Amino acid sequence: MCVAAVDGGRPTPRSATVTVTLNVVDVNDCPPRFTQSAYTFGTYENQPADTEIGRLGAVDADSPPYDRFVFAVVTETPPIGAFVVDRRSGRLATAEQLDRERARVHRVVVAVSDVAKPQLSSTVNVTVFVADRNDNAPVISFPHPGNDSVEARDITSSLGSMVSSRGVEPES
Repeated sequence: MCVAAVDGGRPTPRSATVTVTLNVVDVNDCPPRFTQSAYTFGTYENQPADTEIGRLGAVDADSPPYDRFVFAVVTETPPIGAFVVDRRSGRLATAEQLDRERARVHRVVVAVSDVAKPQLSSTVNVTVFVADRNDNAPVISFPHPGNDSVEARDITSSLGSMVSSRGVEPES
């Protein structure tokens, strides 16, 4: 930027100019923000611990060194401790095997926080859908007490045909 000064001298006014460099120093005034307003991921049940579910992204509008941040899991529903997030990369992974029969949907709140002071942060909701695997044997149950018959369908039979069996509990 150039600054000029002119005096009111007579008969000839005098003037001078100088170049001024102005450095604006940033402060940590912008919280890091997630790149999406919410995240939705899917995975299969019974995957080993540390299976990647997805990656969360964030940005910070501050200049270095105030643009560094870390991720952390804040809450989970259910169960507590099923997910971990890498502090630096935002990689969301399982901390244990998930069981769809216990929970089909998990809701996780993740925070992204500045490393600098003051520590500013924001949060995002993450939904994880768990897909089923054929991991449980079928259970035969009677429709109601006193009914001693069972109907079974043979999946190898042609459509419309039925194979049935009738069993009677022995008297005691």
